Order: sequence, then structure tokens, then C-alpha cells
Amino acid sequence: MNLHHAEPKEINGIIISSVVPEVSAPIQRAFQHICEVPPLVLGPGVKTGLNILIENPAQLGSDMVANAVAAVSKHPLPCVIFDMGTAITVSFLDKKGNFLGGMICAGVNIMLHALTTQ
Repeated sequence: MNLHHAEPKEINGIIISSVVPEVSAPIQRAFQHICEVPPLVLGPGVKTGLNILIENPAQLGSDMVANAVAAVSKHPLPCVIFDMGTAITVSFLDKKGNFLGGMICAGVNIMLHALTTQ
């Protein structure tokens, strides 16, 4: 927030998407304390409007859900989403914005380490 000169009182909404459950609760408490806004923690059961057409929608990570919801609202469809974080995820949305599937790969740092280690 300091980097972008944002004041905590200017924040009126917070959404947390984490695939590391141990991190979600402390981050939620910190943001609520700093910004005085109760964060929404994205996870199973949260209604996003995304139609997830995979065998077990509850297995879809909240990071991939957040990416797909953002893509549907900001980009033309169909689309492919690449998220290159700790892991690389690829998601596929059809022309109606349905989540058709995706894949999870090792992240760039893990791949680089594997390529440079004997």
C-alpha cells in the first residue's frame, strides 16, 4: 500500500484468494485490522457466477477461480489464462465464459532450479 501511496481508509473492499490455507487467516486478520474492512476469502461455496465444467468443481483452486472471474469481466472470450506464480497455471474459458479445465505446472523458479542442478 505504501508503494502505491494508498491509504488504508481508502480501501472499501478486500478479496483474498490463497491456495495456502495456513496463510489465509493471518492475512485476513491483518487486512481487517489495517483497513477496517472485513475481507472476503474466496473458496468453495463462495458464489462468483463462474460456471465450472470440471468433474469436481470443489477441487478448483481459488486462484484459478479468481483469474477466470477477472478474465470474464475484462477480456473477450474464449480465452486462455496463464498465471506464472509459484506454480504456473493455465485455464481455459469458452465463448460463454464457462471454465472448461486447466492445468498446473511447476513454477519458473522450480523449473530453473531443476535445469541448473545436477
